[in-house]
Amino acid sequence: MRVLIVAAIHYPPIIGMASRRMAYLSRALVAAGHEVEVLTIEPLAGHPVCKNWPEMMALVPPEVKIHRVPMGLVNRLIARFDIDRQADTNGPGVNCGVRNGYARRALRQLYAAKKLWQPLAIPDTSADWIPGALRKGFELIGSRRFDLVISHSYPYTSHVVAYFLARRAQIPLAADYGDEWGFSPDLQTQPRFKRVLSRAMERRIVRRVGRFTVSAEGIATQLNRVYGIDSDRVKLARSCFIDLQHYRRVTEEPGGNFTVVYTGQIYQGTQDPGPFFRALRRIPIGDVTVTILGMLRPEQEALIRSLGLSNVELRGWCDDQSEVIGRQKSAGCLLLLGHSTGNQVPSKVYEYFAARRPILCVRMDDNDLAAPLVARHKRGLVISNDEAAIIEGLRSLVALHGRGELDAAFNLDELPEYSAEQAAVTLMHGLLGGGGAEMPRTASGLATQRGADGSCTL
Repeated sequence: MRVLIVAAIHYPPIIGMASRRMAYLSRALVAAGHEVEVLTIEPLAGHPVCKNWPEMMALVPPEVKIHRVPMGLVNRLIARFDIDRQADTNGPGVNCGVRNGYARRALRQLYAAKKLWQPLAIPDTSADWIPGALRKGFELIGSRRFDLVISHSYPYTSHVVAYFLARRAQIPLAADYGDEWGFSPDLQTQPRFKRVLSRAMERRIVRRVGRFTVSAEGIATQLNRVYGIDSDRVKLARSCFIDLQHYRRVTEEPGGNFTVVYTGQIYQGTQDPGPFFRALRRIPIGDVTVTILGMLRPEQEALIRSLGLSNVELRGWCDDQSEVIGRQKSAGCLLLLGHSTGNQVPSKVYEYFAARRPILCVRMDDNDLAAPLVARHKRGLVISNDEAAIIEGLRSLVALHGRGELDAAFNLDELPEYSAEQAAVTLMHGLLGGGGAEMPRTASGLATQRGADGSCTL
């Protein structure tokens, strides 16, 4: 079977758990004997979000054919702006895109006005990739026969492109929901017209999707509640694409002080770090050091500065995954901020499991899905998101550390059920159906069933 994966952003060398998810899906498909082609972006140096790490290409089997389409105009301009901003920070000698004059000022104004143009980017800020992706996609499906199109979100742009390609080729469509779409917390902060259009767009697309995989139970619930998607069309495939071998190879560097480490982003709307940072003011500076490796929003950095937290080290984005893993494995404990929606589990929880360090899990609310996962494996402390609970939790961990009893207090065994290989096979089976790699076939290819609305299902 020949499969076309549409992953607008998240495919190696773009860094992140979602890229690993698509890379390991490609590996599972190839191992099962399928031909795999991928439609994705052309990486661009300097983009503030789409960071790329060339070493990630080692995850992609050589049999996979990758078709790269340049980012849209807006995202290319943003990348040029970010290179320019890095030049301001790093000083002379940095190769930046636009150094002087009207172009530089225009880029700054464009970036500063993102709150004005982002509501117009439907379904998301990768929408400017759609025209180029469709041109390339139509060329691909016109030159050879594909049996299945698979799309991955975020961004939702992938689902839009895949929908038109599958409809043009009259072949089945399967969708992997790494993130919810029409009722995502981020969308709730957007103008009403964007919410209405996004939900209408999603409703049309899901009618054509034959099978879904979701990274959390809450997304499956929403698909059923809002769009009436039957549960037998949806398979849970968690975002636990952890290379245990990589974690085993990286050695930790024991430290004397108790260090709390956080890696990755803090998402506005679903994660509230305020109580944690305010609680740090009540902890003696010599007792706890906090290291954050990842991109923070300006308001989050401003909060840290306003609180005068000299024991918080902001390392920024780190492209070296071995360094990130080393920091995780050397931590006194790992800080995990849950999600308040009840629809998503932060993917870093699986990274933290692989690092085999105690977790301080801050539960956002009663719907938080990360907290019961940490508790079930006895991997650390689960506390509510208020200052008093966080202070008590930190003090108890520091006391255990001081007595040399920290590791013994929790189950820090390896959890192979969250390995990349096992998760990839689950994801593949969910998208292909039938509980295995092989799909029912007809003489002309993959068997399909056409619904009354013209949809193609597996």
